[in-house]
Amino acid sequence: MRDHGRPSGRVLAPVFLGATLTHAESARTLVEEGRSGNLSTLAAEPAGYPFGSVVNYALDADANPLLLTSDLAEHTGNFKRDPRASLLVVEGGGGDPLAIGRVTLLGDVSPASDDAAHERYLARHPSAKMYVEFRDFNLYRLTVRAIRYIGGFGRMQWVEAEEYHAAAADPIHAHRRDIISHMNADHADAMVLLARHFADVSGTAATMVGVDRHGFEMSVLTEQGPRQVRLPFADDVNSPDEVRQSLIGMLREARAAQ
Repeated sequence: MRDHGRPSGRVLAPVFLGATLTHAESARTLVEEGRSGNLSTLAAEPAGYPFGSVVNYALDADANPLLLTSDLAEHTGNFKRDPRASLLVVEGGGGDPLAIGRVTLLGDVSPASDDAAHERYLARHPSAKMYVEFRDFNLYRLTVRAIRYIGGFGRMQWVEAEEYHAAAADPIHAHRRDIISHMNADHADAMVLLARHFADVSGTAATMVGVDRHGFEMSVLTEQGPRQVRLPFADDVNSPDEVRQSLIGMLREARAAQ
């Protein structure tokens, strides 16, 4: 006999309200937050095989990666012979590497001799100043032609270069872990109320699992099992304080309707 006192274990349809980050915005956010990645070039020997190496990078004004490399490095010789390359950037924070975000930027490598590129690289990596003065170190730009974004299981898409270059990084991304931790530790009951009022999802517990400029996501435990719920902020937010103020306003509305 089925135990009606326990969740069924079936997958419940999520309730997603409001806008979400586009894949282009998510890719741009992840790349802007990163500092290093896996550069793949085409090897001369053995010819044509992908050659992977770890490099630091900064971004130019269009979010093309800037690379400071030595003429003695294997990958430098590779992209000088064939400019085609890719840079894989993986989201930090640990956890299952197959369940976290990553972006592969594909494009062509060329010298970046402009002053703005040097300033941007040194602003991101101040300790590299000593290497800039070495004659065998030079700055290069990976001009992005295509982007593959993977946001975890089931979330993946090729992103057009034009969309990537035009996208804005999410200003909440760098603060998301602190916001999520605070909400789950101190305001679990409030999230149950928000899910019920704004999404008509009744649950016994709720856990915030994501937040961005447009809204936040929760896993709500219902009698039928866990259900994913996404709620929008009244207006897009740009700082942790604006997140706090928006959540306070939503909670006041939900409590007034009880």
